[in-house]
Amino acid sequence: MAKKKTSNDNEIQVYEAKISDLIPDDKNFNKGTEYGQKLLEDSMRKFGAGRSVLLDKNNRLIGGNKASETAGAIDINDVIIVETDGTKLVAVKRTDIDLDTQQGREMALADNAVGKANLAWDEKMLAEMSDELDFDPHNWGVDLNIPDNGDGDEPPENPDGQRKNNAFVAKLTFPSDDKLQSFIKMYTDELSQQYGCTISVSGGEL
Repeated sequence: MAKKKTSNDNEIQVYEAKISDLIPDDKNFNKGTEYGQKLLEDSMRKFGAGRSVLLDKNNRLIGGNKASETAGAIDINDVIIVETDGTKLVAVKRTDIDLDTQQGREMALADNAVGKANLAWDEKMLAEMSDELDFDPHNWGVDLNIPDNGDGDEPPENPDGQRKNNAFVAKLTFPSDDKLQSFIKMYTDELSQQYGCTISVSGGEL
């Protein structure tokens, strides 16, 4: 890794590196969503890099896999690595932004909106890792919805070859087509990936 090391009296180590030096998590619990990924790219193109990402001691990404991937895709290739043991909070200071401006407040909105829109749990991976490493996702507010079918991932089949349909159906009615299209754009991928929903549209109803 090409890097330039600096330090001060408190022995804080700072490295310059490249985005390619960061190693993606091959067991990332977040699959992301198509819409969330679009918002993330839009945000980075408009505001530049905001939040930091989190690495382990081997430069493997603990948090920020999607941000790192997107940064590389839009040619944000330079990285500053700050070494820490978790006893100090690392703050990223944007010297070009004032919070109480349109840019600052819109960036604050984007920061929160992207995180919400781009979260879709990989429940199978999460179940495997939590079982292997003995931790409980429920302690972090994550409830897994993986059906236990005995020995396979697919739902059981009826004798005629058709899957049993144990689904629950929710009916949503929208006041206008614009509202419907807005809902579809914002939530279809997330609902499908996170909750396994099958979504069909008819008229002004979903």
